[in-house]
Amino acid sequence: MVSIVGKSTDINLVLDQASYFKSRIEGPEERMVLPNSMLTLQRQELDDGKSISLNGFVGNTNSKVGDLSVIAKGGKLIVAIQETPIFSKQD
Repeated sequence: MVSIVGKSTDINLVLDQASYFKSRIEGPEERMVLPNSMLTLQRQELDDGKSISLNGFVGNTNSKVGDLSVIAKGGKLIVAIQETPIFSKQD
């Protein structure tokens, strides 16, 4: 399980392309930068009227499921998916 809580800090999170995880992300929507693969998460407005919660599964389905929780209250939240190179140089 990965749990990140930020009150007034920017969070840059890079996830492996092959990862599969159950995620919960909370924070102000206007301060989130998310990859297209996270646009399918369930969106819910929180009681404060400024923040949202995104919940669901992200990644290619496989038998190992990780758990990701990110609560970004004041800073910017940037999530990126690191792509695996198609070709690698071998000596």
